[in-house]
Amino acid sequence: MSRRARLMIAAALLLAAGAAFAQEAEPQRDLVTLYSHPTERYHVFIPPGWRDDSTPQFAQIERGTTQIVARSFPAGDVEAALAQTLTEFLPNLADLTPTLLDPVTLNNGTWQIALYPPEEAGTLTGFVQRFEDVTYVLLMFSGADSRPIFLPIPADGSLSAAVEAAAGLAGFTDAAVINEGAEPVEVAGQAYTPFTLTQGALEINAFARTVGGSAFVLVHGLPDDAAIFSIVLDFFITPETTDYLYLGVAATAIVLGLLVFSMFLRARALRADLRTLQQLKADAA
Repeated sequence: MSRRARLMIAAALLLAAGAAFAQEAEPQRDLVTLYSHPTERYHVFIPPGWRDDSTPQFAQIERGTTQIVARSFPAGDVEAALAQTLTEFLPNLADLTPTLLDPVTLNNGTWQIALYPPEEAGTLTGFVQRFEDVTYVLLMFSGADSRPIFLPIPADGSLSAAVEAAAGLAGFTDAAVINEGAEPVEVAGQAYTPFTLTQGALEINAFARTVGGSAFVLVHGLPDDAAIFSIVLDFFITPETTDYLYLGVAATAIVLGLLVFSMFLRARALRADLRTLQQLKADAA
């Protein structure tokens, strides 16, 4: 075998080994899926591991016994939008009336939480936002009785106090934190601190994290249900920009018109200069 052939074989082996090493070293990442409504301009983050049952009319995802649906309503108030979503999503629970909590302002707008009375089958929680006269609803049904709640962090800045306040809103009156876990639990790429609360002889689990000045607390249920917080935080609406498009087209048309008009004036001036030169030439002759 010639020296050149041996060098080529060695180079090929090195390239193959390098490719294999790169594949081993590359961490495995879950793909991020985004639902975008074709006409209503809202977008919903679908966490890894959730089944996507969305249609062109609405977003719907599911994991285990938890289901989440997103709808938009160009007209109607918050209560009407919630009632219509529940009628279409879970018609057997359409007679339930929610308790609306105080609005909370997040980075992507102001949200209001709707807590429905607990049912034997599970719990219902709604998240509503109004933007430009459109009502957007995220409705979550949890067969594990999870209660996702976000609220302003108390004045003392204590996450434990926020967890106790969220537990009270969820119906666990006077529940007190007895333990804060040292190891965080990761849900949808975010770390949540586990808590244990007691209400008399009843023991309640919770998972919480802070974002800005708000605490996001999942009271009771499964930690995977905390993915609803990522869905709320990553929810966004594409602004209506048609008016700006028309304005841009009009501005472009004006600029082009001025350009054409200036070219016309310049051409007329050049023709006048040409006639003057021709007259001077004739006079000189």
